Amino acid sequence: MHRDMQLSGLFRILPRRLTGLNLWPFVVSSYRIDTSKASNVMSWDDESLAAALQHAVQLVAAQKGEPIARTIAPIVMANLDRGRVHYFLDGHEDAHPEAYVWRVFAFYEKWQPYLYQIQEERCAEYWLPLYEKLKRWAYNYLSSKNYFATPAQKLELATDCAAMAATRLLNARFPYDTDFDPWVYMLLQNVMLKSLHREYKEYREEVARVQNVDDWEEWESLLPHLSTKGERDRAELRQALSSAIEQLASDARKQIILLHYIEGMSLQQIAREMGRSDSAIHKLHFDALNNLRKIWGSSWDKYE
Repeated sequence: MHRDMQLSGLFRILPRRLTGLNLWPFVVSSYRIDTSKASNVMSWDDESLAAALQHAVQLVAAQKGEPIARTIAPIVMANLDRGRVHYFLDGHEDAHPEAYVWRVFAFYEKWQPYLYQIQEERCAEYWLPLYEKLKRWAYNYLSSKNYFATPAQKLELATDCAAMAATRLLNARFPYDTDFDPWVYMLLQNVMLKSLHREYKEYREEVARVQNVDDWEEWESLLPHLSTKGERDRAELRQALSSAIEQLASDARKQIILLHYIEGMSLQQIAREMGRSDSAIHKLHFDALNNLRKIWGSSWDKYE
């Protein structure tokens, strides 16, 4: 009884109000079935779920001791506020709050010593292998997303992203309801998506800057029906051309058009820049031109 009162006091200072919700029979009788789903998954309201989690923590206290129960209680409630408990319950047909709390207990026992070395002690013996793993994951992620750059450029970006992810990891709150590797991989992936978005934004700004080309004779030889009659027409066509290039099917096609026709690089120079063979660059150039002609041909009638 004394243990239950202590744990109830702990839950009262956590983000959810649990006063008067300490009875397990009330919890069980208060669930409702979500008829929108063809399953037997319980759909818990917040107060009932919080009370069920409180009861489960008390079971942990009874079997494993109050210290560990007091440690995992705020973790469980923080995960509830972040939607992780609901995600667990919705994703497993036979899941229930007690199973979730025991899951947190098991992962805490498994990963807390490692997280302590990583976040508190910042031990090089643990950090160096982790940092190398982050770099390897980041490089492979860039490759899987067809990030067109030389191996050295990809390694540089992967190293930067691994360092940013490592910095975030130092102060990140591990939820202890999953293994460490999947969780830290998602953290790294979020960092990389932000980095790629930033790079793409800078790339588009660079495209807008360099596309002040007035060599319309060359463009007229490449694109059907393109003609320039006056300064106003040229301004409109420049904007249309920029838009057409932006619609190319891949970043690599955009890059080769910009490098070859706007920056004046030869295909051999582009091959070295992009880390590809000459034959691959010639095929990419051919595909990019065909793609650009189709895009332009679908809208050329606006500029007849």
